[in-house]
Amino acid sequence: MIDLFIGDSHSCGYYFDDKAHEWEDNNYAEKFHYLNGNEETVIYAASGCGNYKYAEWFKIALDRHPNIGRVFLQSTYWNRFRIASSRNLDFGFGSYKIDHFTQKTDKNDKITRYNDLKIKDNFVEMQLRPPNDVYEKFKGFRTDFKSDSYNKPMPELVDEYTYTKVWHELQSQLQYIQFCKDLFLIDRLCVENNIDCYVWRINERCHLTDSVEMFGELKKTKILVESAEIYLDNKYDICIADDTIDGEHYNSKTHELIAKDFLPYLLQI
Repeated sequence: MIDLFIGDSHSCGYYFDDKAHEWEDNNYAEKFHYLNGNEETVIYAASGCGNYKYAEWFKIALDRHPNIGRVFLQSTYWNRFRIASSRNLDFGFGSYKIDHFTQKTDKNDKITRYNDLKIKDNFVEMQLRPPNDVYEKFKGFRTDFKSDSYNKPMPELVDEYTYTKVWHELQSQLQYIQFCKDLFLIDRLCVENNIDCYVWRINERCHLTDSVEMFGELKKTKILVESAEIYLDNKYDICIADDTIDGEHYNSKTHELIAKDFLPYLLQI
């Protein structure tokens, strides 16, 4: 049985002090592999990505590794989004494949690692998050829906793109709808392939809810709303926020606790 881990920089690495820290030992997925003597583990992750990538990555992993038995989805931050472009200014009908940007970065000790390229052939895709100052500028919803206002441009259309993206999409019910939609698709892939799916979050800044059956019942997916941060605090009286390398990414000791203690707890729900 293959374990599939899907996540972000907490498993694949990050940039700090102008240096790339890729696939280092502060990686819960690889620690779980070694602790449990797994036959094979697949990790698909990219720094700065959002939950919107997870259904795509799951399908790619399934196509390449049909013996996946469990998938661990590390639900990440909801303020992330992507932009893309085509050099041909087209939609890519027939030429764009779901694994277009997929890159196998390494394989050893029966661990296969994937992440995404940003540019390949005629297509570009970038993972982004808004600058912090956007969160200080909320102006409210200002469109006047009186009949005489329809000939005027909506204020939300002439604002800066990142402002509109944050306050009228990411920080709204639209993000919740998309999250439920993605989980429903992932669950249906799990049903078709008899795979158990476990959804979790690493800290309290990653939003997660168990009210996710907007599109139907999730039959193979289990969700643990309690974060690894809270679980480890309750059990060991430790604050993992104090054990980071760069203020965001946790040290090897914290990842060891997640792999050794929290993930087995997740599997019991």
